[in-house]
Amino acid sequence: MCLCGYLLLTAPIDDAMYGHLRGVVLFLTELLPYCLWPYVYILIKPETRFKETHWLIKTSACFLFLWLFYFFAVMQGLRKID
Repeated sequence: MCLCGYLLLTAPIDDAMYGHLRGVVLFLTELLPYCLWPYVYILIKPETRFKETHWLIKTSACFLFLWLFYFFAVMQGLRKID
């Protein structure tokens, strides 16, 4: 899904065509490296078990995911300046 979001967002299409879905597509595009890293890591080291990961790392990953979702899907990657 992340790769599809990347391909959609980098296509030569005006951003207005996406409407409210632009934020979700932007979020998927920005999430691609974070999804690709564990996939490749498991391919390189198949004995890796993410279930044994420390709780602090899991909590940090959840907060990072929520922040990325808010910044890219809700705010659409823009910082509002008054």
